[in-house]
Amino acid sequence: MPLAVGVAFGAKVIGMLAINPWKRRHLGRWGLVFLAGRGVSFASVLILGVSLYFAARPDPLAFGLVAATAYFAAMLCELAAYARMVKARSSSGHP
Repeated sequence: MPLAVGVAFGAKVIGMLAINPWKRRHLGRWGLVFLAGRGVSFASVLILGVSLYFAARPDPLAFGLVAATAYFAAMLCELAAYARMVKARSSSGHP
C-alpha cells in the first residue's frame, strides 16, 4: 500500500510547511502553531486519501488502515521531536 503511505507522508509535509518550523517564535506560541499544523495535516490526509482512493480504487480496509497507521506513527515522531525542542528551549532559558 505505497499509496496510503504516500498520503500520510504528503499530509505530514503539508502540515510541517504550514507551521513554518524555520520561523523563530516565542516558546509559548509553539503549542498553538503545532496544533494548527496538525489540523492542516489531518485535513490534508482526508483530502489526499479520498482523492487517491477514488483514483486508484484499492481495497478500502487495507488502504484506510495503512494510511491511519502511517499517519499516527508520523504524528508520534513529531510529538517526540516537539517535546524535545520544548524541553531544550525551556531548560536553556531561550524564549
